[in-house]
Amino acid sequence: MLILWPLRSDARRFGELRRMVPGISERCLSAPEGDGGGRHRHPEGFQGSPAHVEYGLTAFGESLCIALTPLCEWGTLHMTRIEACKEALEAKPREKVVA
Repeated sequence: MLILWPLRSDARRFGELRRMVPGISERCLSAPEGDGGGRHRHPEGFQGSPAHVEYGLTAFGESLCIALTPLCEWGTLHMTRIEACKEALEAKPREKVVA
């Protein structure tokens, strides 16, 4: 979901997509194919630059983004509460688990 959502409006190059999804590993980012995303290599390059790869959505990925839209709108609406809960959880001392 973190990779597909930034692609809902337009195809993105690798570096651009990495900046849009903070903390994501290169391994995870380089493998969205089959999960609604796809890579397209442009051999002619971009405005005179060497060949490059763009990531975009397949029709399957676009249908998933349609389904995710209400969830993302809900998250945006409640972001203050979500962040407060996250901060409270991180501030809480961790309990030792006894096996």
